[in-house]
Amino acid sequence: MRKARIVDQPGNKPSLLNPGRTPLTPERLRELSGLHHLTDEEAGKIIESIRLFVKVLYRFMTIKCSDENSNAQTDPVKSDIQNNAA
Repeated sequence: MRKARIVDQPGNKPSLLNPGRTPLTPERLRELSGLHHLTDEEAGKIIESIRLFVKVLYRFMTIKCSDENSNAQTDPVKSDIQNNAA
C-alpha cells in the first residue's frame, strides 16, 4: 500500500497533498496547471510522463536511502555522527 504524500506547511503543520488519493485526470491536470488548451491525448501523455518520473524518483530515493543506511552501519564515523545528530 502506498503512503499519501505529506507537504510541510508553515508552522510545521503537515497536510496531505492529495488526501483522497484521487488519480490525476486530464480535466484535473488542465485545471491545476492552467493549460486549458490541452487535448485529452496531450494531457494523457503528460500524466503518463509524470507517473514515469515519480517511479524513477521513488526508485532513486529508495536506493539512496538504502545506500545511506548500509554506509552508516559499516562506517563507524558516519554512524557515530548520525547517532549524535538524532
